[in-house]
Amino acid sequence: MEKSSINGQKGVESNEVMSELTQLRHIVFGEAQQELDDKITSLKVDLTSQLSEFKQHHSQTITSLTDLINKNHQTLLSSLNESNIRHDEKSEHIEETLASAKNQLSSEIEMTDASGKEDVDALHDRVDKEIRQLTQMLNDYKTQSLDKLSEVNNELNSSKTDRKTLAKLLAAMATNLEADDDSNE
Repeated sequence: MEKSSINGQKGVESNEVMSELTQLRHIVFGEAQQELDDKITSLKVDLTSQLSEFKQHHSQTITSLTDLINKNHQTLLSSLNESNIRHDEKSEHIEETLASAKNQLSSEIEMTDASGKEDVDALHDRVDKEIRQLTQMLNDYKTQSLDKLSEVNNELNSSKTDRKTLAKLLAAMATNLEADDDSNE
């Protein structure tokens, strides 16, 4: 039993020493510690406020960009559709003109068949060549239009990827800030 009372006395003395030590720390460092605590609290409040403002601004920016991208996408699609319609109309007109010209030339060829088989063959080859060139030109124009549509679509997809990357970066920043807040507490 004596050991327990000795241990009890040491515990009381130890508590008194710790209490005195705590009081001395408070006297010596109390004001500085209070200032640090106040600064940390103030920084935490400011940082939380600024982060909230940044999140709101970022959200508004993303919404604006999304709206702008969607608007531009619709405008480009509309423009491309109009261009395709005009292209189809021109193609039909050219094909009709070519068919008409081919018919006229065929009629003329039949009428001038007596003037020479070589002239007719050369003329026929020239018409076929022109038809192939016009067909190739129309196919090239169509290919260019489709390539442009793919390019615009890729640009739109890239913008979405940039937003996702920015969102991941912001999430990482928020996680780091929370980790710093937890370690400071």
